[in-house]
Amino acid sequence: PSEPPTTTTILGAASRSEHNRLLVIWEYRLHEDQDGEILEDNPKAVGFALVALSLTTGGRITWDQFEDNYLRHQLETRIYQLNPVEIILPESVSPSTWKVVQSLGVNIGLTNFLETSPST
Repeated sequence: PSEPPTTTTILGAASRSEHNRLLVIWEYRLHEDQDGEILEDNPKAVGFALVALSLTTGGRITWDQFEDNYLRHQLETRIYQLNPVEIILPESVSPSTWKVVQSLGVNIGLTNFLETSPST
């Protein structure tokens, strides 16, 4: 089972029912799993880092980092839980991730992120 996203309030209390969020998703290839096993034989294994920012108050930031497979169930679950109004993705997003995000009917923005992996 995956761990729930981590939430921090930086500018006062934010409403728990807030759904006016901007979500930034970073996708990267995994070279080893959490147990240190090499995943070179599984090119579809990916990791995700995400940050969601409240557009209403600017005071609630949610972040998470997790592993997922080609079906992107973990990613889809987190997007549904956060219920963003817009998602920002790198231009180099994989077809599997694009398909999941596009199917959710959320506004999507593409950007040219630096081509580096987030630190773990």
